[in-house]
Amino acid sequence: MRERVIFITGYARSGSTVLGDLLARKLGGIHVGEVFYLPDRGARDQWLCSCGQYPRSCQIWRKVLDDLPLGLDDVDEWLRDRAACRTRYLLWGLPAPSRRFVRRLRRLYSLLHEHGGCRPIVDSSKYPAYGYVLASQVFPGRVHVLHLIRDLPQVALSQKYRVKTIPTAQGEILMERAGVLRTSLHWSVLNYCAAKLTRVAATYTLLRYEEFVQEPEQCLKSICARVGGSGGKEGLSHVFSGNPGRLEAAGVVLQGQDKSRLGFWEKRVANLVCKTTLRALGQSMGSRTPCAR
Repeated sequence: MRERVIFITGYARSGSTVLGDLLARKLGGIHVGEVFYLPDRGARDQWLCSCGQYPRSCQIWRKVLDDLPLGLDDVDEWLRDRAACRTRYLLWGLPAPSRRFVRRLRRLYSLLHEHGGCRPIVDSSKYPAYGYVLASQVFPGRVHVLHLIRDLPQVALSQKYRVKTIPTAQGEILMERAGVLRTSLHWSVLNYCAAKLTRVAATYTLLRYEEFVQEPEQCLKSICARVGGSGGKEGLSHVFSGNPGRLEAAGVVLQGQDKSRLGFWEKRVANLVCKTTLRALGQSMGSRTPCAR
């Protein structure tokens, strides 16, 4: 059975970790989180995996890192190659990764497929340029893109106020915070670029987080029907980079709207900055969009 990748794109703090976990269960797949960060957060800094082990002790990532191989001496070289997947390259043109990087990614996902029991791979890396490389050069015709969009004020609220600790092998670190203006700009650019994956994806599904919260089962069924259905296996989660809630007993939970802590002008700025993106995607803030199209 060949590798099948479901790539979740969009912006951070949009619910991709919980979506990835639920989708992996529904598909009988394996959710591997933000694979984009494997060399630094996985191999070097050892962020704790959702299985409760550090990557080099995890039953999945330990085998992948050993077989790849991705030792500490390889991290810097991998990071230099990964620089070709920066968002600006997709914004102004197309990413142009080295052949070595493409071969490495093909080997990486093949190992995830092998050691994950030939399950579909759910990757919530989100970076559009990285997804473009996967869909156009690594596995053409086998990458299904799921574009997750969350209401911008909610994302800005999470970026500005909600700070969680992330356990690593070197100690705990804090999640990055950002102001409303910076979040709005990044949200706009990343979602604009994410829509470009329609050109290379096997299938492209647009999902509003707010609709997912209201009808999760219906949205998951619709996504599974588009990406090929369930393989009949138990879903796995081995996420070393994502929402820290993945490490809690209850896991990451779906949350509704709460804009009470964003001021009037903050919400106005968010809507103004993202106006072009929303128009390009054929949406308006708060509108309902079909979960698959």
